[in-house]
Amino acid sequence: MKPITGKAAVLIVASSYDTGTFYTREWARALHEDLVTQGHTALFLQTECLCRGDSSFVDAIGAAHYVVFYGNGTTDQWNAIPSAPGASAVPLIDVNTVDRFAGCSIYAGCSYSLVNLGSAFARKFPQGQYVGYRDEFSFEVTNRNLFRDVVNASILSFVKGAPAAEVHAELKTAWERLRDDFLPPGRCSHNRNAVMASQRAAENAERIGHEPS
Repeated sequence: MKPITGKAAVLIVASSYDTGTFYTREWARALHEDLVTQGHTALFLQTECLCRGDSSFVDAIGAAHYVVFYGNGTTDQWNAIPSAPGASAVPLIDVNTVDRFAGCSIYAGCSYSLVNLGSAFARKFPQGQYVGYRDEFSFEVTNRNLFRDVVNASILSFVKGAPAAEVHAELKTAWERLRDDFLPPGRCSHNRNAVMASQRAAENAERIGHEPS
């Protein structure tokens, strides 16, 4: 892994091509602001501006200690551009290009990121650090800022040196706490769509994980 001396270099990559990623891109921008104001180096790239083998993406990875992704994923890849009718989504990174992550710790805020892509990372980098989800990652739109706060706090902990296993455990606890906050007599139980939000948080708590596990 690249050496870290107090402050980290973080690459944040975000999509914004559907309702979900429209909101999570704003989470990414909030994280970027937090990191820069805390003295870290943070680069922000939008996936739709990148393409297969894009040199700016490869160069940015090479300058980073951490890579953070906010967007959509499948079991085998992070999506850069959504699928067109009759076609597949264009990958930003996939099981065949995971070696680009050499020396970086990875935080994948997307669905299915631990299934094949996370496993491929673990095989390639058995001492690496990868946090992600085994199934769909979701949030309730009305209460999205509370979901943002859980995600971004865990990334800040990761960037400050917490190992992936610890971030996984902290996230599971944070999602369970948010789940309970939306249920009576929780602090958010009177929020609009509280029951749905509680279910989304509960699902995230069950699906969060890390590699190598």
